[in-house]
Amino acid sequence: MGRRLVVWVEGKQDRRFFDAVAKPRLSMIYDNLLIKEYREQQRHSINSTLRSMSHQGFDRLFVADLNAVPCITGRKNKLKEHFPELQDAEIIVVSREIESWYLAGLTTEAASTLKVKCPASTDQFTKEDCDRIRPSRFDAQLDFLVELLQNFDLETACGRNKSFAYFYRKFLT
Repeated sequence: MGRRLVVWVEGKQDRRFFDAVAKPRLSMIYDNLLIKEYREQQRHSINSTLRSMSHQGFDRLFVADLNAVPCITGRKNKLKEHFPELQDAEIIVVSREIESWYLAGLTTEAASTLKVKCPASTDQFTKEDCDRIRPSRFDAQLDFLVELLQNFDLETACGRNKSFAYFYRKFLT
C-alpha cells in the first residue's frame, strides 16, 4: 500500500504553493499524496474526513495561517477546538500568511530582476504587504504569486521565514 499523506490547506493560494514547492519533495516520500482545501467545507465534514483518512492509514498535515493570533500555540489550540481529530504535530502554522512563504523564496537576484523590494524576513508579511510591493506590470496578485513561485529558492526561503524553515526541516528533508 505504501505511505500515504493528506495535506489540508486553507484555499487556492495555499494549494498553488504546496503543489509547486512541497508536492515534488513530498512525492519522493509518500506513494499517495492528496492536497485538500478546507476553507469551503463545514467543520463536521472536515472532522469526519480527518477521522476516516486516519483509519485508512493516511498521515495528515493541516496548514493554517497565523493571521492575527499572537502565537503558534494559540493558533494550534484554536484549530484543535474546531478540529478535535488533529494533533499538535500534524498542524503547520504559516507565519503570518501564505504570501509570506511565496516571497520568502525570492533570491536577491530575482528580486532585482523583478524590481521587488524584498524584506530580510517575511515572518510578519501579509497579503496586503504582498499587494503593496507587487510591481505595476503584474495586473493581479495571482500573476505576481505565480512569478514568485517560478523564482522560488528553498534555501533562501529557509533563511527568510522561520515557519517555512521549520516546515522544510520537519517535512521536506
